[in-house]
Amino acid sequence: MSSVGVNSGIQWTDDTLNAIVGCSWRSPACDNCYARYDVNRMARNPRLEEQLDGLVDGSSGELKWTGRVQFFPERLDAVLRVHRGRRYFTNSLSDLFHENLDEDVIQKHFKTFREAHQHTFQILTKRSQRLRELSPNIDWPCNVWMGVTVEDVRRLDRIPDLAATQARIKWVSFEPWLSDPATPLCEAVPNLRNRLEGIDWAVIGGESSKTKYGARPMLFEDVRYLIGECRAAGAKVFLKQLGTLWAIASGTNDAMGDDGKPVKKAKSGGEPSLWPAEFQSPSLREFPDVRVMESFAASEAIDNSVGPDKASKSDPPDGCPAPDQSAADSDHSDLSCSPSVHKPAAAKDMTHPAPTSRPTTHKSKSRSQRRWNRQRKNTYWIFEE
Repeated sequence: MSSVGVNSGIQWTDDTLNAIVGCSWRSPACDNCYARYDVNRMARNPRLEEQLDGLVDGSSGELKWTGRVQFFPERLDAVLRVHRGRRYFTNSLSDLFHENLDEDVIQKHFKTFREAHQHTFQILTKRSQRLRELSPNIDWPCNVWMGVTVEDVRRLDRIPDLAATQARIKWVSFEPWLSDPATPLCEAVPNLRNRLEGIDWAVIGGESSKTKYGARPMLFEDVRYLIGECRAAGAKVFLKQLGTLWAIASGTNDAMGDDGKPVKKAKSGGEPSLWPAEFQSPSLREFPDVRVMESFAASEAIDNSVGPDKASKSDPPDGCPAPDQSAADSDHSDLSCSPSVHKPAAAKDMTHPAPTSRPTTHKSKSRSQRRWNRQRKNTYWIFEE
């Protein structure tokens, strides 16, 4: 178990929120899924064994999802009691739009997202068709970043499904990007920028693998093309990692720091200081315009006065500001961007909007009070990624 406040190891988020656990294979990006191993490991914990029983199966010699999904509402409600604004990668151990998940559970998530307006919720799905089908029934709050995973040329058809939704921030995760060595992406899909219209953010990453040689390649030629086309379409770019295969080939997978300890993220090629010089620009760790969150309180006031039934589903959520177009209007012919437009490389340190309320500070004056405070802090927990 881990408390809500435990940091995630994912570079573009702060924490993971896993109120749903369990999934099933969907496309080639799932081949080296880390989540099934994490769930299998946690299921050996006597305190979690009953809750996670039957979600993964290793009887065939290979660990696989069973397709069963489990909803834990108390973990979803826990974020309402975290006052300091955080970015939550939501359901990293499942898919919010999984076919075996009831629609009322999905609606419960979005209701909680709206109430927990001090946070940002980052969602990824590989089930874009169901996302598109349910989108008209969803009351989209401004603090939800909705994304789809696109791992190869064939899966580019998920982007139109995302574009058809009313999500305020739309993003694409090109991770793991699975290059075709015979056909570079620029030849397979000329003018990719045309397919990225309306996308606010793109995460790019090579595949990481639990086994030493299990990862598949991501060509640098594809990385350069993705960066250029995303920027040309007005999307901010976050280069997450170059992948396990590159880390092994470059000899950086076992890199040691000045303190004599292994460099974090080196095995997956996720440490920018070890990358080739062309990819070390701070502008390759960008985020969407965070000013959208600053107006969320105004959005809530307008929505409450109008009511959800009167809000048009064809328009962006009331009170949401227009997206920042400065990136789309600028020249993106190279890999560098104006530091005044883009966020710095220290992604984990990016300042969050001030929370609407702050928790009351209690000074512990006795041992019993300190013990009570520790118990209260550990009451609300979620699975750690």
